[in-house]
Amino acid sequence: MISISTGAIAYERTVKESDSAQVCSLRFASCLSRNYGVTPMRSEDWVCRLPDPAKLVRRAFGYSETRGIVGGVDDPILAAQSETIERLLGDALTVCLAQLLEVQPQLIFVLGPCYPKTLGRFLSLRLPASTAIVWLTRLRQDSYDSFQQIGRAHV
Repeated sequence: MISISTGAIAYERTVKESDSAQVCSLRFASCLSRNYGVTPMRSEDWVCRLPDPAKLVRRAFGYSETRGIVGGVDDPILAAQSETIERLLGDALTVCLAQLLEVQPQLIFVLGPCYPKTLGRFLSLRLPASTAIVWLTRLRQDSYDSFQQIGRAHV
């Protein structure tokens, strides 16, 4: 019998208005599967307030790239909000990964997109060579339509 221990991390994020401010809510969980059983490792909700457009102060945090979760990074307000969300997401998922690495699973599935800040944090943990991470992302209908248009353009 082949025995493989597998970890999984899943998350869901929402951005909404609350008390005259925008907040990002992040729900995330992790579990470990080994020998036909599943062990929940962590399940939490984190909430952070996004930068207020009326009081935006721009400062550089470092070298990691922001991809623009909330609509793009050309606008400085959206860039600051995107950066905040990506940092929240990176911190939460890294906590889950570090906990899973304590039991050294051979395979870890992360359900959701891989953003640069999260990937950088994961790589900084120096994963063991025996552990592989697989990112699984569901394509939305508009993403699928875009792929079809690109495919038709190259045929």
